[in-house]
Amino acid sequence: EALEVSSAFIFLTEWLGRLWVAPEERLYRGPWGRLRYASSFHSVLDLFAILPTLTDPFVPGDFPSATFLRSLRLLRLLRGSVYARALSRYMAILGRCMPTFGLTFAIALVTWVVMSVGMYYAERFNPDPEMREHYRSVPESMWITLLNLSGESPLCRYQLGGRLLSVAIGLFAAAFFAIPVGIMAGAFEQ
Repeated sequence: EALEVSSAFIFLTEWLGRLWVAPEERLYRGPWGRLRYASSFHSVLDLFAILPTLTDPFVPGDFPSATFLRSLRLLRLLRGSVYARALSRYMAILGRCMPTFGLTFAIALVTWVVMSVGMYYAERFNPDPEMREHYRSVPESMWITLLNLSGESPLCRYQLGGRLLSVAIGLFAAAFFAIPVGIMAGAFEQ
């Protein structure tokens, strides 16, 4: 709490400094320049983002609008200009990697269908009725196979063929998640 209050005071000092030097910009020159700056969107946004922290000691916790005032802190997220450069860099890297991601997605899709067909043939005659229910057709087996590819294993009473295919699904799933992560990490290093 002390860190939050001290950082709010630092931000308030910074806001007051920007208010003080606002007439240096052409847009805010003149007798009403500081007022025009103080009423600008980003200035009001900054002020509303720090005011709840500064008013917290004076507002009791059970005060009906105290929660609303605290929720105004989320307005800090609207200062997208701070994150715009990082986001544009991320989008550029994502754009460069998109062909590889597309290929990985296509291979994952084919693997999903092939593994679903395999699981259908391996588990359609499973003695357990609950297991057999999920493998009545290839489209029905696709849901459970997708869950297996994502790391979930909601079913566990597989026959030998299903167990072997589940191991293969796990290995492919690890690769399908590791390949894009490795590609992105390499692109960020460049």
